[in-house]
Amino acid sequence: MSSRVHPSATGLEIAGPGAQNLSFGQERAVVEQAVVSRMGEPVSRLANQECGAGPMQFTSFAGGLTLNFQNGAFAGWALERSEEDKGFTTARGIGVGSQEAALKAAYAVERIEGSTLGDEFTSTGGINGFLSDRGSGKQVESLYAGTNCFFR
Repeated sequence: MSSRVHPSATGLEIAGPGAQNLSFGQERAVVEQAVVSRMGEPVSRLANQECGAGPMQFTSFAGGLTLNFQNGAFAGWALERSEEDKGFTTARGIGVGSQEAALKAAYAVERIEGSTLGDEFTSTGGINGFLSDRGSGKQVESLYAGTNCFFR
């Protein structure tokens, strides 16, 4: 059922009965409760006091989705490759494993540049991420939006 949880540039969109938009800035308890009701209990809750944006807390769910919180509020999300595929995609159908051409057709990609974390892209729509070369061309390795804790 997690395919009904769509990461977006402004938070998460929950489709189907009881549809909700969970925007950055909403209270952690509200966001977690809504996602737990669709996906079940998280697989981990962690914290990092040394993020560039300041201390952050993270709630991770099966399928590679991690929600980021600061000061008790939803601040961002990251979606990474996972052994347990939950079918997470943006509302425009882009997820981990999507081809670069599909990404560019769905979002106005502003730049792709190498970083210590890989080929990083940004889009005018606020969906960002990393690409990897998987033989037949570049594919989306991970996606993110909002405030994250990456060490470059």
